[in-house]
Amino acid sequence: MPTKSLLTAANCAGIIRREEKNGRKVTPLFRQALDETIQLWCNVGEALGTPEKQIFAPRYVPKEEDIKEAIQTDQYYVARNLTWREWERLMGFPDDWTVVEAD
Repeated sequence: MPTKSLLTAANCAGIIRREEKNGRKVTPLFRQALDETIQLWCNVGEALGTPEKQIFAPRYVPKEEDIKEAIQTDQYYVARNLTWREWERLMGFPDDWTVVEAD
């Protein structure tokens, strides 16, 4: 999975913080995904010697090679963004419905 589709630790922590602040609860499965995504970034950062403050910086995303090396034996259930095709299918549209054709 490309790292650009993963939520960052800052994204996950922000979602949790906002939901708690507003008195709402995320579903247990989504909460697990958010927690495990945070754990993924913390484990990668720790393996790379990255300070925790930097791990929770909004745009902290290590190189894909570094991530693969740091988590070779671990498996994570991570939160990520959906692709356009996934959104189209969820909404019942045909594949590539949102592709804009050039003139």
